[in-house]
Amino acid sequence: EESAEAPAEAPAEESAEAPVEAPADVPAVAVADVVVEDGDRSKVLPHDPSVHAVPRKTHFGDEELIEDDTERKTFMQRMMDFGSSGVMYLPKSVDIANKRVNVVYCILEIIVLALTIWYFVRPEQYSASLTPDSQAIFCGSRCEPLPSMMDAMTDQAGSYCGGTVTYGSGAEMYGPFECLHRCGHANSSVASYCIHPSQLLRISGEEAFVPTSYRLSDMLPPNASSACDAGYTLQSAVCVKEQDYFVPAIEKLSVSFSHQFVVYPTYNSVSFQDRVSSPLKAHSGAYHSQGWDVGMLSVLFSPSGAELKRFQPGEGISLTIEEMLQAAYVEGADSISLDSTMDASSLPIRLTGLAVTIDIWTTSSNTCELHHTTETDPKEVTVEWSGPIACLSVHADRRWAKEQEEQTMGTTGLRVVHMNGVHVKFRQMGSFYFFHEQNLLRNITVVLLWVQFPVLICYWFCMLVLGMLSSIYSAVLHQEVNVAEGLKGFSVRLLTYSSAFMNLRGKSLNMKSDGITKKCVAERLSKICDNLEVEDSVLEHVGHVIFHSLKSFKKDNAPNTDVVTCQEFCAACSTNEPVQLDTLVKIFDKDRKLGCLESFFLDKTLGEVRRAAGAEGDSAEIEEAADDSEESHAAHSRVVQAYRDVQFMLKDLGRIEQLALKTAQDLDVNPSTLGLIGTSNHPGVAAPAGSVLPKLKRSVSEDSVGDEASAEKRDPRDIER
Repeated sequence: EESAEAPAEAPAEESAEAPVEAPADVPAVAVADVVVEDGDRSKVLPHDPSVHAVPRKTHFGDEELIEDDTERKTFMQRMMDFGSSGVMYLPKSVDIANKRVNVVYCILEIIVLALTIWYFVRPEQYSASLTPDSQAIFCGSRCEPLPSMMDAMTDQAGSYCGGTVTYGSGAEMYGPFECLHRCGHANSSVASYCIHPSQLLRISGEEAFVPTSYRLSDMLPPNASSACDAGYTLQSAVCVKEQDYFVPAIEKLSVSFSHQFVVYPTYNSVSFQDRVSSPLKAHSGAYHSQGWDVGMLSVLFSPSGAELKRFQPGEGISLTIEEMLQAAYVEGADSISLDSTMDASSLPIRLTGLAVTIDIWTTSSNTCELHHTTETDPKEVTVEWSGPIACLSVHADRRWAKEQEEQTMGTTGLRVVHMNGVHVKFRQMGSFYFFHEQNLLRNITVVLLWVQFPVLICYWFCMLVLGMLSSIYSAVLHQEVNVAEGLKGFSVRLLTYSSAFMNLRGKSLNMKSDGITKKCVAERLSKICDNLEVEDSVLEHVGHVIFHSLKSFKKDNAPNTDVVTCQEFCAACSTNEPVQLDTLVKIFDKDRKLGCLESFFLDKTLGEVRRAAGAEGDSAEIEEAADDSEESHAAHSRVVQAYRDVQFMLKDLGRIEQLALKTAQDLDVNPSTLGLIGTSNHPGVAAPAGSVLPKLKRSVSEDSVGDEASAEKRDPRDIER
């Protein structure tokens, strides 16, 4: 009827107009004639230059156009697209409006916070303590006393020399004692024995022995008459002569030593320090240390922790026996000297000797630990210094300290020298602190676990203890996941979204696109904000943002439109859905190959739906192969099914046109009256006069259904319906 209403001949003004030129962006196509079949006859209609063939963009997308659009994007745009595809997941919490439960939670949080502060505020929690590799060295022959110094020391003879005092320890008797002098000294001729300066300090590795008393045992065989010489006594068929000596003023002897340390800093996984850097080390005799701007300071402390003496960097450490004993801690006594007695036997320490241990505590901090003090626990002392520190403390142990050596006398005699004295040794200790990043990370991890305790306790409290309230809270917190039921609900909600789209949509300005326009969005916003004091510019900006947010859901292969389509609207409405539209399509796509785990754990209901869809597709392929073998390759998709339906509709429409032409021929009616084949508007050219082109030899893959009628005579919504 629309074709019949059109005039048979175009007005003269229209015929005088120049033919419409094709747009610049429309590619040129070959000119083809339109063939109209009329029973046994066929008419060839010349091509109308006013009709242009426009390539159709189908829903499947033009791969070449998509590739060209990708190539037009810059490198930064592609990087931004890649970055915008990232997803960040945040935890979800449920707030319970119950004041009493909130009070319990606050109390638990306060307790955890107090424990955290109590445990994690200590700085040593984040430090790694390393024990340095220390070494102490006695000064050898180059530090032995000069003869003049030794003479000045041994000339200070005390009351213990030259007397008749004797000491007894059980069956053993000692005395009387004589004083030893340097060999070559004026007084050395008086005694039958003398010593050299090198014999005052006997060094063996990191230990030293300072003799304070000597006992010489001379042993000779009896003479020819089986008797012993004068001064010898016969003991077990051997003539023995014993003589005891003291070393006078031996407490004035200086013992010199030096010490050093090396420590290797630790490097862990998150440290940015140089792993090939040299170790930290320092020497007491050096003015500078490696790793610090200054050298190492050595400090001697008393048993009470008081500072007795300092040794600056580069200064040799030298302590007399008397200074060692004054700084020594002795169990059961406040002080000790060589004249003190060892025990209840009243033997002087000058006779028995004693063991002295010098502790050297090296550290990089300003705090040292003294282990031999009057206190039970180690005592901490503070020393102000910007470099490494060595704290010295002395411990004296009252016990016999002996050494022995043998000397030959002539060809048959033997001299055994028994020496008692002060035995000195070192014990190296210390700690160097370095920031340990792994300790920090471990403590942060513990904090994160601790802060979860109040939540977990309140969770189980609300789930198990509160009776019916626990049932309500459990229903809120525990969400049941049923994929099949979720898909059903999502499908129904999609229908609801499409209904809302039908109510919001409108025509675009060019009347070519149908969907939600900016005007529709602006109208709805104005109604929503009718009673609110909102400026028009703000509403316009908000509408612009909403419209473009909806357009952001456009698929890459979808045609470009100036309105929001139904697919874009439904995709925007389902953003908070647990199942997305693409996911729904992929789940029911029977051609998609399932993975091993997905196939094994697939929901039973979904599996039945996929199997039913596969069986239906197979039966449809069999039926279609029997009807039309040429199109048997496209029977698996609903989209392809709609494609075929439209093609069949065009074929039926072509057959109807043939019947109309035949009926007009039988009734002797001019076919141009039907509006199917128009009269020529130009001399020698035949072209359709109506708005509907002939349907013969038409294909849905080449022509769009939306172009079958002009916008003035057909509502595009009819096509969508």
